[in-house]
Amino acid sequence: MEIITDPKNKILSSPTQPIDHITSNVKSLANDMYKTMIKNKGVGLSANQVGCPLSLIVFSDIDHKKRYDLINPKIINVSETLCEMEEACLSVPGLWGNVIRPEKITIEAKNLSGKKIKYKFKDLLARVVQHELDHLSGILFVDKAKHVYKQSKYTNHEF
Repeated sequence: MEIITDPKNKILSSPTQPIDHITSNVKSLANDMYKTMIKNKGVGLSANQVGCPLSLIVFSDIDHKKRYDLINPKIINVSETLCEMEEACLSVPGLWGNVIRPEKITIEAKNLSGKKIKYKFKDLLARVVQHELDHLSGILFVDKAKHVYKQSKYTNHEF
């Protein structure tokens, strides 16, 4: 599975489609996406980043101890407190930028079993989820970043 690394690719700037039925193909896609994310030293990946215009994201905590697969995720609440942090993206290799986002979010989605789930995330995981949800809306972090600059050789995780 290849990650689209051309930020001008139309699929990256187009909103994704909701997933109506969770099939074995959707589960297989999520598994392949997760493996691809890990292989590329990422902490999050959206389906459109691998050429599938579906509303699906996978991500993990920074140590890859907990995996998340979210189908049709939606933010239902955000904190008033905002936080500015560096972001990068597997689809925009070599660039970083400072993005301001809510510090805490609550989301609803379905898991790979079709069960409706709700999560509250804060700090880095909130940022990862928001970054991936932007992908599902056709938005890249460089569209929101205050300042974009070349990646340092010392960084090793990308959203």
